[in-house]
Amino acid sequence: MAEYIRPGKAAERAPLVEQVLRDERPSVALLQEIYAPDRAELMTRVRSLARETGLECEYEPGNVAAAYGSHDMHAAVLWDPERVSPVEGTWRFYGHGELWHAMVVGTVEIDGIEVSVASYQAPSLGKSTRVNESERLVLAATSGYTRDALIFCGDFNSLSNARTTAGEFYDPEPYTGKDPDPQQVFQCLWDEDPATGEIINVRADRRPAQSLSYGGLLHDAAAALGGTWEPTIGHWYPNGPHGLRRIDLAWVSTAVLPAIVGCSPVVTDVARKASDHLPLRTVVNVPELRTRLASR
Repeated sequence: MAEYIRPGKAAERAPLVEQVLRDERPSVALLQEIYAPDRAELMTRVRSLARETGLECEYEPGNVAAAYGSHDMHAAVLWDPERVSPVEGTWRFYGHGELWHAMVVGTVEIDGIEVSVASYQAPSLGKSTRVNESERLVLAATSGYTRDALIFCGDFNSLSNARTTAGEFYDPEPYTGKDPDPQQVFQCLWDEDPATGEIINVRADRRPAQSLSYGGLLHDAAAALGGTWEPTIGHWYPNGPHGLRRIDLAWVSTAVLPAIVGCSPVVTDVARKASDHLPLRTVVNVPELRTRLASR
């Protein structure tokens, strides 16, 4: 089982985040938007979070599995030391000066098999930046240790392009029928009526997801399961310009997809208070994954 749990921006919410991690007890926790003003403070805060939740964060002695990003927001990976161990030489970090925020990629061994994990936070502003970064994500997600078994989770700040068996988008269009709002500029594409110049056909920008899913590179785990659609964001701002959306996603490689048995938000009072993004739990049948990897 791999889990993504997002602590949120405010340091005062740390106890709530710690409670979510303890309550859910993940095998692997992929974290984004860890606030810290500098690299040293980031490492201190990740170590503290690991200590308070009984998880581990050092992929080798003295080195924390955390990527220092731009704009005071960072990413990290924690794991249960009783079931999971980091694989030496597989950890890579993308952040300050390279990405708007940050990404950490590494491989862990779970019950005797190796699974690569990645934690990423996309920029909240800049549609073109998100599209450009998605190309960087594809390279990281399809090379080296991550090629066969990968679970790639994050706050993608954009909607998936996955479709249902009926051919419709799994994520419904959240902007249909809404009045234009300045904040939609960061998230939407639109057309102009050639005769009047009026803004028409306002829609979510799904281009970053198109890069990740190109040619079957990665698969949206929740959409592939075909269950009930559940939002991960919007509970703090029910009357906001974006509405309820699912922008916290778990992308998995082809080998992992048949072993996914669950992918849904953790909807508890504590989780809703801890962050404006709900934690996303992705559950993997490890014996099935072992079988799939052995057959490749």
